[in-house]
Amino acid sequence: MATDIHLHQEIKIGGVWQHYALKRVPRSYELFNKMAGVGDSYNHLPIREPRGIPDDSTFLTQFDYIQWEGNSNNPSWFNAKDIAKIISWLRLNDDTWQREIDSFGFLFSTGWESFYNYPKDRSPDIEDIRFIFWFDN
Repeated sequence: MATDIHLHQEIKIGGVWQHYALKRVPRSYELFNKMAGVGDSYNHLPIREPRGIPDDSTFLTQFDYIQWEGNSNNPSWFNAKDIAKIISWLRLNDDTWQREIDSFGFLFSTGWESFYNYPKDRSPDIEDIRFIFWFDN
């Protein structure tokens, strides 16, 4: 049975989380293992152990999760530091992983990892960012 990821990107503006995008990330069991320990074919330490869906996630993220709730597993979320870590891990082999990096898209005109790595360059209106995700069966 195939596993896919459902990844919502949210940004915080004016103290309120806003839904930014629902991204189509290509199926990659090695990436899923590194993100949340999904699957046992790889022995990566996950960036972070799954910790559920945040209570303050946006309506669209919660609505989508509820639709998948009976057929989802390992729900979690990444903060800005976690996002920078996973993209940095992917960049170690950029020929292999460029498709996955590209699938995360951009935070307006810059990469998502730039929010954490270059705080002086970030938009003053964007207070925080996160990826919320789960996997289906």
